[in-house]
Amino acid sequence: PADTADRAAIEALRPTWKPTRRVALEAGEPAPDRSPAVFHRGPRPSGERPVVWFFWATWCKPCKAVVPDLLAAAEQQGYDVVAVTQEDPEVVDAFLATWPHPFPATVALDPKGILHTAFAATGLPTYVVVTPDGKVQSYGRGAPGRGQLVL
Repeated sequence: PADTADRAAIEALRPTWKPTRRVALEAGEPAPDRSPAVFHRGPRPSGERPVVWFFWATWCKPCKAVVPDLLAAAEQQGYDVVAVTQEDPEVVDAFLATWPHPFPATVALDPKGILHTAFAATGLPTYVVVTPDGKVQSYGRGAPGRGQLVL
C-alpha cells in the first residue's frame, strides 16, 4: 500500500476541475475557456479573427490527411488556426521536423486533456470555430473527403 506521501503526490496530479462529458458543442453557445492552452510554437491568436481550434495527434492519419483542406478553408475564410494535441512537446517537434507539408503555424499543448474535454474533442480530428466575441460558430469531427471540409 502507498504511504501518505505517495498518496499526497498522486492527489497533487489529479485535475482540480470536474470534467463534463459533452458530445458536441452548439453554434452560438459560449466557447469553453481557452486559457489552459499551453502555446508551444507560433503566435497566439490576436483575438481579432475567428479561430479554428483543431484537435489532432501525430499518429492520427485522418488528422494529417485533412490539414491541407483545413489550411485552405481557414485562409479563404480569414480564420486563425490553433492545432491542439495532448502529446509531449518532443513528440510534436520530431513530427514537425519531418512533416513535409504546410502545417498550422500555431501549436498548443493540452497535456491533461482539459481543452479536449471542454471542447468535446472525443474523437480526432475535431474542429471548433470560435468567434472573436467568444462564441462557438461551428463544431465538426472527422475527416471528410478531399475538398469537403466545411468550417
